[in-house]
Amino acid sequence: MIDPIVFVQQTVNFLILVVVLHRILYKPVRSFLDERTAAIESEIKHAEKRNQEAAELRNQLKAELAENKDNAREYMENAERRSEQMREKLLDEARAEADQIRRRTKEELEQERDRVTAELRREAADLSLLIAGRVVKQTMDENKQSALVEDILGRLESDELGERV
Repeated sequence: MIDPIVFVQQTVNFLILVVVLHRILYKPVRSFLDERTAAIESEIKHAEKRNQEAAELRNQLKAELAENKDNAREYMENAERRSEQMREKLLDEARAEADQIRRRTKEELEQERDRVTAELRREAADLSLLIAGRVVKQTMDENKQSALVEDILGRLESDELGERV
């Protein structure tokens, strides 16, 4: 059976041991566990904060990337517009230069035609006088010769004008 004195002694010893252990070990272990818990919670909060900052940075970088894409697209569109404008300007300049060359060439051809026509008139007048002099076999004075040249030139001009029209 159980001896009541031994039982009381053991119970008292146990209670003393619990009190001593509680005072000596419980507080340091509890403070160690509390510190460890606080450190872990602090690390978790710090990790959550870093994750949140990383998410914000990721969102910011996505926004910057989208903005850069928009800027690049806008820049390319502007470059295409400028190149199209430059192409149109160069084409207009080339057309204007071609028109100017055509006009100049036409003017030069008209001048050459007028010069050749005048030369042919002179030669025709000279030949006409030579032929008329041989046919008529008479000598002409200068007044008759000038009148004959004017008459022939008038006929040549009327023939040429008829051909041009």
